Amino acid sequence: MKQFIYLLLFVSWSTQLLYGQNSYKHRIPDTVIAAFEAKYPDTYVYDWKWKKKKQYFSAEFMMLGNKHKARFTPDGKWIFTKIKIKRKNLPDPIYRSIQNGSYSSWRIDDVEVHCAPDKEVIYKVELEQGKHEIHLYYLADGSLYVEDGK
Repeated sequence: MKQFIYLLLFVSWSTQLLYGQNSYKHRIPDTVIAAFEAKYPDTYVYDWKWKKKKQYFSAEFMMLGNKHKARFTPDGKWIFTKIKIKRKNLPDPIYRSIQNGSYSSWRIDDVEVHCAPDKEVIYKVELEQGKHEIHLYYLADGSLYVEDGK
């Protein structure tokens, strides 16, 4: 009997793992799904999350070979999108600014594009040197917006 219960629990758990990944739509409000589909048509979301503390839905998806994370309010308003890009896709003015600045010897680790309604596009560049890390935020024209040391 014990083995049967364990088998039943295992099958239930396995089924949830296999099929539960795509069952997000029944938990995401229609307004959020409609807003996402209007902003990013024909895009498959591979992970939806509800951020309870901050009260927003997060959609993770791939578009044009880049990982995206978009945030929406429960009523479907787009808040923010973060796009992970390759260093080679960093705008030249930003790359030149880094190469001519005080962090020219540091290695570019990660690059993200941050987009939000009614705001300028911001490029977040994570630089590393040994165990040290710093985040620099740039406007597309190469001007430094914020320096955030970690």
